[in-house]
Amino acid sequence: MSMRWDDHFLARERVYRDPGPACFNGLQAARKRVATNTREDWMWLADALGDVRRKFFVAMVFRLQSVPRRLLAALISAAVSELNPSTNQFYIRPCVRTFGTKEVVTRLLRIVEVGSNEEQCGAVSALYWAYGNERDDDLAELRQRRQRLLLMRFIENENVNLRRRILPALSFNADKYPAELQPLVATAMAIARAHPDEYIRHRIGIQTGEGGPLMPVPSMRAAVEDRAGMSFAASSVPSSASHDWSLNYSTRVLE
Repeated sequence: MSMRWDDHFLARERVYRDPGPACFNGLQAARKRVATNTREDWMWLADALGDVRRKFFVAMVFRLQSVPRRLLAALISAAVSELNPSTNQFYIRPCVRTFGTKEVVTRLLRIVEVGSNEEQCGAVSALYWAYGNERDDDLAELRQRRQRLLLMRFIENENVNLRRRILPALSFNADKYPAELQPLVATAMAIARAHPDEYIRHRIGIQTGEGGPLMPVPSMRAAVEDRAGMSFAASSVPSSASHDWSLNYSTRVLE
């Protein structure tokens, strides 16, 4: 009798801190299990991606194999719900590898357009990892759409967490924008320079060449935990899988 997905998950829980053969073999067994999935199995995997304890396990199952389309939305949602703007890569990269940058970025931008402030924060952070396009898609139009959307969101939405997440992704080269939006680049810079938030003022200085050591993007955990009923979950990634995201996320502008 084959193991249930609950069994695979619990077996992983017992050994995930040990990168030895038991951990590897357990994941390999779970990956092979995908080929025999029933409808109920697929439901388990989709539900697990919405659970703080189980979703990283599912991400590891699909880290080295194609993501089925039926899990694409759930994986992107899992990335968006991550508080740490680095560990969301474990959910985004398998999607990009399977479906290409264009589809993943398009879905993330839609969340920025219509999502809650918390969802927009997660989507902006996830955009950082939506690279590795292997399909030679023409991304020029999508890149312009992203820059326009992020610029307008930064100016129009006063949520401090969203502005913190957007700012590192903004280009302040006016030539990157259509003529009608170019005057708004100066508006965004003025907002950032006069902002009461220390990180935002620091970050605009970094991006305009003032130098100095990088300050990490402040965590959203406290703000989220203070709000009852919020769907944002704490990061499910084991500490052994994390790294210093603050330098990564703070240095690259999405051109």
